[in-house]
Amino acid sequence: MAITKLSNIGTPQGGGAAHLKNCISYILNSDKTEGLVGGNAGTTPQEVYQVMMDTKQEWEKENGRQGYHFVISFPPGEATKEEAYAVINDFCEEYLGENFDYVFSVHTDQKHMHGHIVFNSVNRMDGYKYRYEKGDWEKYIQPITDRVCEKYGLPPLVYDPHNKIGKSYAAHYAEKEGRPSSEKIIKADIDFVIAASEDWNDFVKQMESLGYKIRQGKYVTYIPPGFERGRRDSRLGTGYRKEEIQERIQNKGKEKGAESILSSKLSKKYEREIFQYTETLTIFQIKKIKIFYQAGHYLEGKNPYAVNQKDVRKNAIRINELYEECKYILKNDIKTEDDLLEKQNALLAKEKQLMNCRSSLRSVEDKEMLRQYRALKKRLSDTPDWDDRFEIYQEELNTFLKQMPEREYYCICALDGMTVEEIRRIDSIAVQDWRVKIKHIKEERLNFLENMFVPNSEMQKQISELHDKAGKVFQETEELRITLNATLQQTLDIQKNALMEQRESYQNSLAAKEELIKERDEKIQSLVNEIEQNKKTWQTEKKTLLLQLEEKKSSDDDKEEQKEVPSKKENSVRDVTEKKKRWHFFNKEEKKSKEPDRFIETYLAGDTFNEAQKEFLIKCLEEGDTVEEMKTYASASLTPAMMQRLRQVRKKRRGQ
Repeated sequence: MAITKLSNIGTPQGGGAAHLKNCISYILNSDKTEGLVGGNAGTTPQEVYQVMMDTKQEWEKENGRQGYHFVISFPPGEATKEEAYAVINDFCEEYLGENFDYVFSVHTDQKHMHGHIVFNSVNRMDGYKYRYEKGDWEKYIQPITDRVCEKYGLPPLVYDPHNKIGKSYAAHYAEKEGRPSSEKIIKADIDFVIAASEDWNDFVKQMESLGYKIRQGKYVTYIPPGFERGRRDSRLGTGYRKEEIQERIQNKGKEKGAESILSSKLSKKYEREIFQYTETLTIFQIKKIKIFYQAGHYLEGKNPYAVNQKDVRKNAIRINELYEECKYILKNDIKTEDDLLEKQNALLAKEKQLMNCRSSLRSVEDKEMLRQYRALKKRLSDTPDWDDRFEIYQEELNTFLKQMPEREYYCICALDGMTVEEIRRIDSIAVQDWRVKIKHIKEERLNFLENMFVPNSEMQKQISELHDKAGKVFQETEELRITLNATLQQTLDIQKNALMEQRESYQNSLAAKEELIKERDEKIQSLVNEIEQNKKTWQTEKKTLLLQLEEKKSSDDDKEEQKEVPSKKENSVRDVTEKKKRWHFFNKEEKKSKEPDRFIETYLAGDTFNEAQKEFLIKCLEEGDTVEEMKTYASASLTPAMMQRLRQVRKKRRGQ
């Protein structure tokens, strides 16, 4: 999808058109374009700039906005440089046409292909300035870009589909003012012919009799007489496609009639201005007024086919120009063609005289050239005449002045230091040929510069003193540089030592932490080993105790045989009691053997308890607390001191 971006080119703070010239030079940079340049104002920056300035001077509109800069860009890989060139070329032809001076180029120095368009702010056909209003981008400019992209198989920009049928600026501005446009002329002719047609073929025949060329295909294209380009029916709006025209022919009794190509408001304005001079008219004046009137009302005549079909429609497009022409002829009482030619020659002579006067006094417009001149002049002034570079700099300055436009010399003389009186004296010298005056100005300026730079004893003395001062300043500067370097190095050393000390402190702190971690791991391992040893001891004691119990049982059985046998009931109760005691004893012993494993699994494994809490719980285990008892006070959310207090409370209650 191609995106169109807009910006205007204003006037610099000091006046002139340097921004316009710089913009033209930028878009025509040969390092960016690969020769992909087009337009109707030239191919070199100087040529394009001069054409645009000539148009401004012709219509006396050199102030305000100087031009406009459009950029049409494509996403990377979407368009080739040839496709981009074709899209931008078609856009310029459709939107700007021959109304504005323009130049465009395709820049290939970026990943994405993009083109630049610079066009003049002044319409070269009628002198009106280009006006951009809010909403023109969505309604007129971007839709044209989209339509041209689709023509070359490129995707359009996806956005709100309202008002996507774009119009050229000429058509858009003509509609705003109520003047005829090519689109309004075609639509008015179609409306006129529909009223007299029997069917589609008859319609086409009558349109051709008016001088139209009609191409039929997917779209119907209407080319008015005298026009090189036509309009597709799809761009004329509702009611002008082939099937819609056929329907209108069948229902032509319901047609409202053709709409006038000239708005009633503008027509009344024209008539009011023209007819105030129509008391006594010559044949020449009547002929001019008739041409002007027919341009806006040719379809309203008794026989629209009797007029020159080619000229009348071309005149309709330039009706405002015809109006100004008629008004000028009547206002200045120009009665014949000879009077008009005489007036034209007088105006041309006066224009030439004014241009010559203005050229001699106008300020430097090219700010870049002025900046270069000042730099060269300053470099020459700062260089002593005994320096080998003096002649080189002087030659560069002379070469630069030879390339400078002649009209800038008065300003250059002022910059060189010549007084206003000297410049006026030079300007007061009467010469007929301007070239002779320019030559005289150059000679006067060279004499002034020679007098300025001719060495003498006083100047040599001043130069020598300045040279000594410069040497002293250089020496002081060198000493200051050495002092600053030493101070800077000292500061860097202090910062380096501070960082080294901080690094050593961090390393010591890290070593201490690693030592603490190592001691904790050793203590835990020692405790695990002690628990394993106690487990083995408890297993041995258990076996010994079991053997003793067995021996005791055998001994008790022998004693029982010697005693009197109690009743069965008493024996049964005693046996049950004895079994319970044995079960509780063995069960208790079994629990004691598993106690360390449960403690490690519950409290030491994992990160639930911190180091201080684990140390406290190990101490409790050593003092005889079981895992079940620890569960009454052991919690990861309590500190060792809080758990100790809960432990003491439990013991007190158990003691009670």
